[in-house]
Amino acid sequence: MRMFLAVMLAGAFLVSNVRAEMKSDAETCEAITGGRWKQPAWHLVDMWYDLGDSQPFKSLTIEVEVDGDVTEPGRDKLIYIAPIYGKINGSGFYFGMQTDVSRPGGAKRGFIFSRWGRASSEDAAPAEGGWSAALTHAQSNEGDFAGVRVAYPWKAGRYLFRMEPTMSDDGGTWVALVVGEYDSGKVIEVGSVRFPGQDLTIDKDAVSFVEIYGHEVIDNICRTRMPSTGVAVFRQLEVNERAIDLRRRSSCVFPRDVPPLATVSRSPDDVVVEFGRTPRGERCK
Repeated sequence: MRMFLAVMLAGAFLVSNVRAEMKSDAETCEAITGGRWKQPAWHLVDMWYDLGDSQPFKSLTIEVEVDGDVTEPGRDKLIYIAPIYGKINGSGFYFGMQTDVSRPGGAKRGFIFSRWGRASSEDAAPAEGGWSAALTHAQSNEGDFAGVRVAYPWKAGRYLFRMEPTMSDDGGTWVALVVGEYDSGKVIEVGSVRFPGQDLTIDKDAVSFVEIYGHEVIDNICRTRMPSTGVAVFRQLEVNERAIDLRRRSSCVFPRDVPPLATVSRSPDDVVVEFGRTPRGERCK
């Protein structure tokens, strides 16, 4: 895995920086407090991918490039950029980068990897320096899950996520997540979570999304601090080393019960999500 990532980390390039002044939005504040929009978390857009038929799972990789003020420390923000939500053996999972990984008294930014199902810390093996999370629906309001987290000060740049099974035991099969940072050449181990079953099958559908989370978001908006702006570029999605055509096999879904704060442009090679601003013109092209 390390050799694979080292090869992929060669020859990096960056999108142009995106910066925007934050403006108040009284209309958005009124819509939230008046009940037009649901309470956060908000999926600003869900990008659905057709991975082909359900198939035995051996590996999944996807690259993410991020830019904009969401990458700057010290700003009011609660943003989750999730390259993939999918299902393995019927259990939902997702992974990605958050601006606040809820580490008590510690660093804000980091990477997370969660699997829905049994909420047991026995099913989560964090990497060195990381920690596990196992919460029931009553505790999380997101369903029962087990997962791993690691703090890392990610910034503007390109990141390669790779997950693959590593070993099986009586409780199921362990799947590990690592992240390669192009700019530094570092490989960050996030940890492993255990899925039920000895033989793994990945579902044919998967989703990328950008989320604003945390109830304090409402207070920030109503106090003239709109959510952070940014760009997330998803590319090089591969399942079992097979590339997925991101334009031909993708569709945009904009939830109706959240503020319209994202636009999408697609090509066969990448999906570009701009978020944090009220869109003008076509939202998905």
